[in-house]
Amino acid sequence: MRVRRGVSPYGEMSVEGYTTNVHDSVIGKVNDAQNLNLAATELAPGESHATIAFLAYQHPQKADILGVGTNTLAMQESSKVENAVRGIAVANNTTDVNLSLFGHSYGSTTSGIAAQELAADGRSPVDTLALYGSPGFPELRPDTSTTYPTQTAPTEDLMRPLPDKDALGIDEGRAFHMTEDGDFVNEFFGEVGTTKAGLGNPPRQWGLEELSMETSDVVVRTHPETGEPVAHDTRYGRADYNRINGEDVGAHSIYTKNETVSQHNLAAIAADRLDLLAR
Repeated sequence: MRVRRGVSPYGEMSVEGYTTNVHDSVIGKVNDAQNLNLAATELAPGESHATIAFLAYQHPQKADILGVGTNTLAMQESSKVENAVRGIAVANNTTDVNLSLFGHSYGSTTSGIAAQELAADGRSPVDTLALYGSPGFPELRPDTSTTYPTQTAPTEDLMRPLPDKDALGIDEGRAFHMTEDGDFVNEFFGEVGTTKAGLGNPPRQWGLEELSMETSDVVVRTHPETGEPVAHDTRYGRADYNRINGEDVGAHSIYTKNETVSQHNLAAIAADRLDLLAR
């Protein structure tokens, strides 16, 4: 199932992860897509934006608690993400859509695999990649000629070489990740992922630029013709967000909440206003 808000030339597709399903998740994911669309439109008014909540692949569910610790399902299902991205590109072939691919949690593993498949022929439709709360993803065609043991994993045959960022098919300066302090998915699986036992290499090993998760003063509105800043406001990190709103949103669930700095960063990417990112 795909839920779409708006039309090209700016498109964004979010791939979710563990326990996401149509029955329980569609309303929340539609709201996230709508809120992201509104935030992106403030940063690039006068442009057309499409934000898509992509639920059309088999997400790991609670009953598959062991499976979520491997990339097997992501490998099997990544072709559905690949096909959806190619479909968006074909549907917008007359407008040259600027397409961003987002992945959260296990969805980032699936997205990272799909990005490599999309780039295999040298013509990926994806302009920008953003992963958050990511346990990592594997390199599909690794260079196995060299291994890199470390103090935490000294056995050479357990170590992956650092992955080739070019395999993602993303131009320099257009691949990002965000990690909230205390996010167990990144902190546990991301470290396990440095060996063959995990889901793959974490985003930092892929060379993705890490964006800020701290409370920041950011541009929240720009002029529709000049693109110059019109208004600034505070966007919050998790501690401040929870304090102000009287909530207790967990580290793994904060990324798309309204008025967070992480949502602002996603909106800036979706609007192709990378100059407005909180770094």
